[in-house]
Formats: sequence, structure tokens, C-alpha cells
Amino acid sequence: VVEDSAVTVTVERLDAATTTQMQTAADPAIADILAGNAASVFTADEQQIADFMARIPENATVETLMSMNLSLAGATFPLEVTINVSDVKANDAVFVAHQKEDGTVEYLIPKTTADGRIVVEFTSLSPVMIVKLAAPGQEAASLPKTGDTAPIAYALAALVASAAAAVVLAKRI
Repeated sequence: VVEDSAVTVTVERLDAATTTQMQTAADPAIADILAGNAASVFTADEQQIADFMARIPENATVETLMSMNLSLAGATFPLEVTINVSDVKANDAVFVAHQKEDGTVEYLIPKTTADGRIVVEFTSLSPVMIVKLAAPGQEAASLPKTGDTAPIAYALAALVASAAAAVVLAKRI
């Protein structure tokens, strides 16, 4: 937990059962994406979807890069959040599965995918899973081992920075 005068950011690794539940829920969406039906999955504009689809390698494999529960008390939504993910490169096909408060899952295409980070716009925060559609034969990333807090701490640092920026921006308006 990190606090500043207006925002409290909490990042917790999802337990294995919740991660598995989210992966299972995402399977039909991933099948639709790989079949070329991304418009039925994402709530994004046509150009964003087309750009995303162009980045999917042939015979792509599915990798869960990170799963965590995000909460950000004191922020106003929608909110752009930068998440540092070491296994992401600029042209990777990466998306975020976001479990909303009502239990449904929405699929978000990051506004920015750069080396080591993504920028995603959220309308709320809760469990999220970052998924990469990778080329076959690429070394698959694995979820952090139990007790390994480095990836979560790295993501937390990015969230604090983006939350602080959001608060500054909100105070200027």
C-alpha cells in the first residue's frame, strides 16, 4: 500500500485460484481474438482493434504475464494507469482482462504498448490479468513465484506515479 495526500494505491498478487478463474473466463475471448473476431471482444474503436490484430503473430501462443488486484482509493475515473511489465515489447499484442465489480470481465487494449510498459484506461479497478499473444517458440514468461514481490513492486511504483499525475491533473482542472 502506498499513500499520498489524495490517493491510496494497493496492488496485491491474485491467488492461484482467482488467476485460474480469470484465465478460464478469458479462454472464449482469446479464441474469438485468434479467430479474427476481436470486435466482439474489445470495446475499442475500429482502428485500435485493427492495430492490435496486426500485431498478433501467426500461430500465436497465449501467455499470462501478470495477474493482480488493483485498488486506487481517492482517484476519479476514467483513469489512465501505467503498468510496468518487463516481458512487453513495443509491438507486442498485449491486452488486459479486467474483472469488474459485477463479476463480468472486460477486455482492454492498452492505449500504449512500449518496451517494458503498457498504459491502460480503466473505469474502475479490481482484478486484472495482463495477457500477451506471442510468437510460437518465444520463451514463455511465467507468473511470479509465491513470495516473489519484485514484479508487483515494479507495477506498484508505476501505479503510484500515474496516480500522482492523475491527482495533479485533477487539481489543475
